[in-house]
Amino acid sequence: MLKIGWIEKVRFVLVDCVLIGVISYLFYENILAYLILLPILPILYKHQKKEFIRKKKNKIMNEFKDLCNVLSNNLLVGYSFENALNNSIKETKELYGNKSYLSKELKIVINKININIPVEKAFMEFAIRTEVEEIIIFAEILKISKRSSGNIVEIIRDTVDSITDRIELKREIEVIFAAKKFEQKIMNVIPFFIICYVKFTSPDMLDVMYETLLGQILMTVFLLVFIVALILSEKIINMEDYV
Repeated sequence: MLKIGWIEKVRFVLVDCVLIGVISYLFYENILAYLILLPILPILYKHQKKEFIRKKKNKIMNEFKDLCNVLSNNLLVGYSFENALNNSIKETKELYGNKSYLSKELKIVINKININIPVEKAFMEFAIRTEVEEIIIFAEILKISKRSSGNIVEIIRDTVDSITDRIELKREIEVIFAAKKFEQKIMNVIPFFIICYVKFTSPDMLDVMYETLLGQILMTVFLLVFIVALILSEKIINMEDYV
């Protein structure tokens, strides 16, 4: 399972606390509202964690695609699978450096192979840790091909080509949705800009919203409508639902 460092966790909490502070100030202008909204902190944290993991998986997936391309080329020139994998990992490290997540994981794989752990087992453990679907598929095919009497090099090469095409398709879909995601982010902040604009250009206009019960109810309704719209837009734009 992909892990999140404590630095990221602290950053998520700080960003969420600031966001709750901004919402409570713009919609209620009341410190009590901050305390009332504070229980939504775990929800915001969970969303940020999910988004962080999604981006990390995408990065690993794209790095793995390059590994697959190198591996396929090495198999094509006649290397055995183990030798092709060793050469491919070396080339991938040169491409992304030793500090990339994929390089660190592949180093673990190589170390396990060097102490006579079967390559398919080492790769399956790597796939489980990353939780990337394409790597899991590769590990499953590798395990099956190792047990069969077929041409493992040919099987792996065909598998690598299929996985590469799959990852490339995902990247194309991501590009298509990139503009929509950018538009969504802009739309998400527009309500805050509108309130800020009115608040600082004509502050008296919003006094009734902050000082009366009806105004506070209306602001709460506006906030709930905004949250629902935000959730729906996230579901519509989420690329994973289309792949």
